[in-house]
Amino acid sequence: MSENDTSIDTFKRWTVPVLQQYLRIRGLRTSGKKRELVALVYSANLMQIKQVLTPAEERKLKADQYCDKLKAPKESKGVSMWPPTMYYDIATFLQKKEDKSLSDRLMKDYKEGKAYSNFTSGWLKEVCYHHIDNNSPYCFLKAECTASQRINDVPHTTWVLLEKVSGEIQTAYCTCFAGLGETCNHMAAILFKVDYAWQWGANNKSCTSKPCVWKSPSTKKFVVQPTKLSELKIMKPHYSKGGQGQPINPIKRQLFQPTQGSKSSLGKLSDALLPACQNAAVFQYIHHKYTNYEPSEDFNVLSTETVTTTEGTILPLSLPETDGNCHDHNELLEKLKYTDADREKILQETCGQSENTEWFNQRKGRITCSRMHSVFTKSETLKKNNAVNIESLVSEILGYKEKIVISLH
Repeated sequence: MSENDTSIDTFKRWTVPVLQQYLRIRGLRTSGKKRELVALVYSANLMQIKQVLTPAEERKLKADQYCDKLKAPKESKGVSMWPPTMYYDIATFLQKKEDKSLSDRLMKDYKEGKAYSNFTSGWLKEVCYHHIDNNSPYCFLKAECTASQRINDVPHTTWVLLEKVSGEIQTAYCTCFAGLGETCNHMAAILFKVDYAWQWGANNKSCTSKPCVWKSPSTKKFVVQPTKLSELKIMKPHYSKGGQGQPINPIKRQLFQPTQGSKSSLGKLSDALLPACQNAAVFQYIHHKYTNYEPSEDFNVLSTETVTTTEGTILPLSLPETDGNCHDHNELLEKLKYTDADREKILQETCGQSENTEWFNQRKGRITCSRMHSVFTKSETLKKNNAVNIESLVSEILGYKEKIVISLH
C-alpha cells in the first residue's frame, strides 16, 4: 500500500493479523470482528495516531534528542558567536538579587576572589556555544570547571543563558552546591571569560579571515607536584588589574632569612646574658661572634673553676686502666716498668689500706700477698680437675662486682 492510499477499501484487503499489529503498536484495542478492526484502523490512520514506543525505545529516543541538543561547535569556532556580555551585565544580574548585602559580597568576591581566579588559573575548561535555533533570541554557554578543593573529582558542569544581541544574562545553573542560587563562582568564571574575550578582541575575526583560535585548557587531570614553601609563587588575580597581579611573595621576601644577623642592641643583650645562662635554648639559634684573646687577658671567660695542684710524681694508673690504653701486650709490658719514684708514690697514696679508695684501685689485677695462697691452692686444684669454678677468685683479683664467665680450653 502506498503512503497516500488510505481509503477504507485498502484496509479491507488487509488480513486480520496485519490489522491487529497496526492497532497494537498504537495502543488500541485489537479484539473484534474484521469489519470492526478495519474501522478502527481507518479511524487511527485518519486521526494520525502515532505509534506507542516501548520503554527501551522511549529512553533511546530521549537520549538521542538530548545529545542532539547538546551538540555545539568547539570553542575555537564558537568564540566569535559569543554575546557581548561585559562586567556591567554581570553586575546587573547580581543586583537583581533581593538580598542587597549578598549581591555586594558576591561582586567583591567575583572581582578579587575565586570566581576570577578560576578563569585566570585555567580551572575553567573549554566553553561551548549553542544557538538553540535561528529564531531564538537566546543562546547557551556551557563549560566544565575543576573543583577548587578536590581537583581529582568530577568537574562541575555549568551553563549560562544569554541574550544573543545585548549579552544580558537571563539565568544560570551549576552542578555544585551553590548552583541553584545562580551565583556560584563557576558560573561567574564563564562570564569573566566572555568579558575578557570582548575586552581583548579574542572573539573578532582576524584580518586573514582565519577562524578565531583560543588555546583551551587541558582536560587532563591535574598532578600537583610537592614543592618548598619558599619556591611557591603565590598570586592573587584581580579583575581591575587585568590578571596582571604581582606575586604576594616577591623575590625580596623569598630571599629573607629570619636567622640572619640581629640588630646591635639585641646582640649586646644576648652577649651579656650568655655567660649567665649559656645552656638556654634561645642561644642555640643565635649566631655569636667571638674575638680570640690571650688567656692572660681574661676575656670571653664563660665560667671559672677552682682547682688544686700538687707537686711530685703523678700516681700511676691501675692495671686495668693501663691495659685499656695499650694496643698490644708489648706496650703493656713496657708501661708496667715502675721507677722508684712511682713505687714510693703508690705507697704514700695507698696508706690506710681498706680505708683508702686508691688502695682498692691499685689492687685491681694484682696478685698481692694476701691473695697468693688462694691463687696457689686454686691452681693446684685446676691441675687435678679443670671443671672447678674460678669466677669468684678472678672477680676478686680484678675488682669486678658483677658475675663474669670464663671458659678454659
